[in-house]
Amino acid sequence: MRLDGYAETKVPDGVLRIEREGLAAWIAHSLHNKPGNMVWFMFFEGNVAVKNPDPEILKKMWSLAQRLDALVQGDEGEIYDASGNPI
Repeated sequence: MRLDGYAETKVPDGVLRIEREGLAAWIAHSLHNKPGNMVWFMFFEGNVAVKNPDPEILKKMWSLAQRLDALVQGDEGEIYDASGNPI
């Protein structure tokens, strides 16, 4: 994980950049260096959020949740296990 404090991506009319103290890039993701495949973890108001997590990201989220004595929960309230599967 690399605590950048910002997320940046190309959009059709330029570059979209979000600056927030709790933004970190997961540089160990298997697709990290492929165009359009940056994974950002955002810590905000006591939660860590990731948009559109794939199974690899869900596993990483579960690992981090264990260290924080927390759960990995989806937008619909579903809870995920260590393999990235809903329980």
